[in-house]
Amino acid sequence: MAYLFISYPRRQAEVVTRLQALLEARSIEVWRDTEQLRFGTAWDSRVTAAIRGAAMVVLFQSEDWFASGPCRSEADQARYYHRPIVTLSAHDEALDLEAAAAFVAGRFAARPPEGDVVADLEVQAAQWAEGGRRVRDLARRQNLRRFVPLTSRADTVTELAEDFVRQSRRWRRIVRLALATLAVGVITSGAFVTLGAYQTARVDEADRANGALLAQRATFEAALAASPYAGAEAALAEDASSDGYTTLVDAQQALERCVPVAYMAGGGAPTASGATVDAEAFAFPEAGRAEASGAGWYATSSPNRRNLYVRRTDAAGAVSAAPAVTVALDAPCDDIVASPDGRTLAVVTARGVELFDPKLGTCFTELTGAPTSKGCVLAWSADGERLAMRAPDGSAAVWEPHPRTTVTAHTGLWFMDGVSAVGGAQAVFLARDGSLAVVDATTGELLGTETCLVDTLTLATDIAPGISANEVYVVGADTEGAPLLCLVDLTAHTAQPVAVPEDLAPLYVATSPEAGIMALSDGAQTVVLDLASGEEERRIEGVSVSALAVDVEGRVFIGSLGGGGLSVVEPGSIVPAKTEAVGIDGISSTSPTPGASPRALAVGATHAVSVGDGFAENGSLALTNVDGSWRLTTGYLAFWTPTQAQQARALAVSPDGSVFAAGFSDGTVAFLRESDLCPGSTVREQASEVRALAFSPDGSAVIAAMRDGTIARVTVDEGAFDIATLHERLQQRLDTARALGLR
Repeated sequence: MAYLFISYPRRQAEVVTRLQALLEARSIEVWRDTEQLRFGTAWDSRVTAAIRGAAMVVLFQSEDWFASGPCRSEADQARYYHRPIVTLSAHDEALDLEAAAAFVAGRFAARPPEGDVVADLEVQAAQWAEGGRRVRDLARRQNLRRFVPLTSRADTVTELAEDFVRQSRRWRRIVRLALATLAVGVITSGAFVTLGAYQTARVDEADRANGALLAQRATFEAALAASPYAGAEAALAEDASSDGYTTLVDAQQALERCVPVAYMAGGGAPTASGATVDAEAFAFPEAGRAEASGAGWYATSSPNRRNLYVRRTDAAGAVSAAPAVTVALDAPCDDIVASPDGRTLAVVTARGVELFDPKLGTCFTELTGAPTSKGCVLAWSADGERLAMRAPDGSAAVWEPHPRTTVTAHTGLWFMDGVSAVGGAQAVFLARDGSLAVVDATTGELLGTETCLVDTLTLATDIAPGISANEVYVVGADTEGAPLLCLVDLTAHTAQPVAVPEDLAPLYVATSPEAGIMALSDGAQTVVLDLASGEEERRIEGVSVSALAVDVEGRVFIGSLGGGGLSVVEPGSIVPAKTEAVGIDGISSTSPTPGASPRALAVGATHAVSVGDGFAENGSLALTNVDGSWRLTTGYLAFWTPTQAQQARALAVSPDGSVFAAGFSDGTVAFLRESDLCPGSTVREQASEVRALAFSPDGSAVIAAMRDGTIARVTVDEGAFDIATLHERLQQRLDTARALGLR
């Protein structure tokens, strides 16, 4: 039976007991460490096993929880075993336990079924390992069929679980080969024995190849964890002639670490020509600070400086009584400071420098490559482009935290979606209230805000290009809550309702001016209309819809709710084309992810890509057109993109169709080559959720619209797809570090 694990400090035992009673009254089994065994053999075996098999882990957080090593260890265990985590804040003594129990019960009931399968897999893998890894304890039949899809996606199960499934599959293949051999008559038995041996050899060869890649990856990750320069050396040691994705991704990730652009050793002497740190450019404090304030927030550190409490501030500067966010640090903070625009909190400890989104409490960038020690202080440059750290011995380092991202506007809008307009020269981003932000697609400059829909719609949800370069279609809810389709003329600043079939309440819209069609869906059915006349051409039924796209040939691509499906309907057809589940260059393919729902679609020349909500990943899917047939691959983007984001809501394809860009809920922007879905660079220099993307006309940049109203320009790195170019950059990084005295 599925159960909850509750992590709590001893002082909260009484209130947790009451919470447990409320949950059990809702027929939810609760496991908690009532004996409070801590950090001994009993704790390791009993608590770890409980977390491993839990359907969900509840962190009952208070200041005592953050100060408790066992509690933090329990949270680490939950993350290691990929358990769904629910956080309850117990800072307020007047915590409403009834509401808390109802909240937890709701999350427990709504958990995706895949999570319980992960727990079953981890439990069986642990039993297999503890029992001496015996063949008889391997997974078989139905269990193996349930477990195999989980191992095709990164960051879903532990390495032990992956090994357990790999060995189970290997043994199944051997058994099948043996059975096939036994079924053959005496005359042909010798031939089949030879064939069985050949197949077994192929399995062994594949296992060795996979093992070599895993070993290469493990070596690289260990080196990168030690230092960015060791990671660069490990990536350079890999075979540059290899066209494998692993080699390419290792080089990309080594370069994505943010290292100093300038450094001075203790005593103030520059370590290389031009590498001086201009003290006048940075106003270093005399001593570390314990508080900082920014745009709508005020942060203070706890007495032991291991926790940060972030409170909200209103327009008058009044500070809320209770913390809105608590940040647990790995070491006591020596200094905290807000960026000049007040949107980033920089923290330095003896272990390093981190940048946080103060409103979310999430770290989105770590600044590495320079030694830190107790007593370091920080200072931003006036323009916010650089951050400097000074150590007690006088050494100083300077980083550029966001070299590829330029914030061009803070609109205060809640963006939902966006499209390219005016022949790609502009991007139009749709806000929740119906406002349209019109942006120069080359520079990211905000050209203006169109508000002609604000009094018409109470909620805007989707946008698509119109026939004219200056027109867009917008779907939303009118003042009475009824779905409405409007055509907006950006030049005339007007909006007019568009007639739709009477039995259709549109939620999603997609257009193809080249093919002359519009696709409208209410989530249950999709109607294809002639874009010029508005007449209905065909109707697609029986396919649920959570995302919609139309290509230049008139194909309709549909992302489906719940099961994470992606299908294509050919021109003139009313049923999805048959698709085959396959792998792409070694990436395993599985059935659609349970609980996943595509939220954005983009179509290139040979691939259609979707991203969205997914349990423990972003629900990425790809359809590939091979000689007129369609092949489906799942999970590829989560596999190659170093992000923990479980949601992705933005996709765009470059004007020449060569590059996809995807935006994630943690602020990450990732690039993929369209021709083969080869991974490119990953940029995470802002914390807010990316809601819409649009390429510049020449494809050299994407303009990103964030959930919090920020508009930013992110450069595209074409060299990130070429291993030779990446190795040149890695060597340059090492040469610069050596000149600065950092290696």
